[in-house]
Amino acid sequence: MIIQKEVISFGELIKKAKLKFDWHIDPIKLGTQFLSVDQLKDYPRLMKPLDETKWQSFFRSEAKKLDKDIFK
Repeated sequence: MIIQKEVISFGELIKKAKLKFDWHIDPIKLGTQFLSVDQLKDYPRLMKPLDETKWQSFFRSEAKKLDKDIFK
């Protein structure tokens, strides 16, 4: 089995979601959801173990990157 990996930024992912679903994604609401990662405790078991602090840190940093879209 071959799995292709593509590196894509959240900015690109948001653009593609807007095109596909024709729906505005509010950066404030998205950032709020990213920052609520500390409260998330009911998530599926992953096939490949991933340290909880690493993915929480990732989403916190992605929320911080949204500040340029929120504060213009």
